[in-house]
Amino acid sequence: MPAFLSLENLRPFFDLSDKHLLQRLKWSLVPFSQQFFNDYNEKPDLYGPFWVLATLICSMYTSSNLYCYLTFDDKEEAFNTTTNKIPVAAAIVFGVAIGLPSLMRLVLNLYGTQQSDQQRQTSLVKSVGIYCYSFCPLILASCLCGVLPY
Repeated sequence: MPAFLSLENLRPFFDLSDKHLLQRLKWSLVPFSQQFFNDYNEKPDLYGPFWVLATLICSMYTSSNLYCYLTFDDKEEAFNTTTNKIPVAAAIVFGVAIGLPSLMRLVLNLYGTQQSDQQRQTSLVKSVGIYCYSFCPLILASCLCGVLPY
């Protein structure tokens, strides 16, 4: 197993209290929040970003079904939900949220940033985490899109 996937290396990135997580979520809703960046640089985590992305997928599913239900006109036919789109949404959201910062780190490493392996791993975790926390406003936006279909 690669070293970056071992549980001992990943454990510090999932050690976060609920109070601290809620504080980070509030700070991530404010654009360019210096408090968020300072706090996240001290102790990066992957626990919050995972749940932000999972919540985004659930809110997109719920709001899309709510929109379809509110605009459903055929009263003779039963309403069907679209559960087959959840894996596609999960693949896209997690792929973009993890793939784009990883690709950026790869390009930065190819074009001359001299870092040790520990700094490179931490930098990838920081870039993925900060990028994933930036998806918090999308959760609110997707909820509004389901409630306000017109």
